[in-house]
Formats: sequence, C-alpha cells, structure tokens
Amino acid sequence: MIDGTRWRVRTGAPWRDVPACYGHWSTVYGLFRRRQRAGRRAQILAALQACADAAGKIGWTVSVDHRRAKGSKGGRPPAFDPAIYRLRHAVVRCLGDQPVASPMP
Repeated sequence: MIDGTRWRVRTGAPWRDVPACYGHWSTVYGLFRRRQRAGRRAQILAALQACADAAGKIGWTVSVDHRRAKGSKGGRPPAFDPAIYRLRHAVVRCLGDQPVASPMP
C-alpha cells in the first residue's frame, strides 16, 4: 500500500487509477489520508531533508523571479517563505531530481 501511495504521488494520476497490484484504490487512499492527518508526511519529509542535508546533497541557494522581487507599485512584494522553498527542493533532490506531483504544505 505504501508503494501504491508512492506510485500515485509520483505519477500525479487520480486515486482511482492506482494499479490493482497495490491494493484497492480506496484502501491506498485511506492509508495516505490517515498518515497525512497524523503528520507522518511532514515527519518523513523532515527526515529525508536532514539525511540529504547531512550528505551534502542540498544546495541552499534561493532564486527569486525579478517580477516578484520588484513588487507592486506602492506596495510590498509578496511574502517569500524560505522554509517552503527548502522543503520542496529537498524532496526533489532526494528523489533524484524527479518532479514532485503535489506541492508540499
């Protein structure tokens, strides 16, 4: 069932398209939701990030698009949260530069 969740997240396919070899799609989805609600995704992500950072596989550089950096006339530029940036890129680097189907919270 964990492999079914990994397959779904990697491909970005609908839950109903999870192959039967991983179990019924609703069972795979139920496991995913229970773990998500319990905070397991965040714990796993933090562990992966720490592992990759310790191995020197994460570059902590930040690239800001010029249009966003400029901001709007008379206003403040949109807030940039470096923690979200680091989490997303840690996952991408741990997976070997494979695209991540869903954005991390």
